Amino acid sequence: MDARNKSGHDGVFFTVSLQLYLVFVLATALLIATPGPNVALIVGTSLTHGPRTGLMAVAGVNAGVMIQLAVVAAGLAWIVEMFSRNFDLIRFAGATYLLVLGVQTLWKRASRCRRSRCRRSAPSRAALRWRSPIRRR
Repeated sequence: MDARNKSGHDGVFFTVSLQLYLVFVLATALLIATPGPNVALIVGTSLTHGPRTGLMAVAGVNAGVMIQLAVVAAGLAWIVEMFSRNFDLIRFAGATYLLVLGVQTLWKRASRCRRSRCRRSAPSRAALRWRSPIRRR
């Protein structure tokens, strides 16, 4: 006797509880709704330089995704993997550069304060006010 049923599956079925299924759907929805670096680039560019430049960023991001899709579809996934290894090096180099900039900024502030014999004081109310990243024209 054949172990397959009418649907063509083997005799093994996995049942998923409703609770587990709802958790899966919720997690999937949250992951889909979370904006990634492409969205951050597009929103930042649009807010800083205007909608026309934002649309150019959208076109650039989509062109990059299409190139990556074509390379993977052509069976050249090893090129994408090679770039991903180098991406980690570039990312760590960028993080190191940001740390150096931060240390230089703190060092300049400290040396400027020593030269002018300034004392530490509470920040002014104007310095504590939130500034909008959106520039008014």
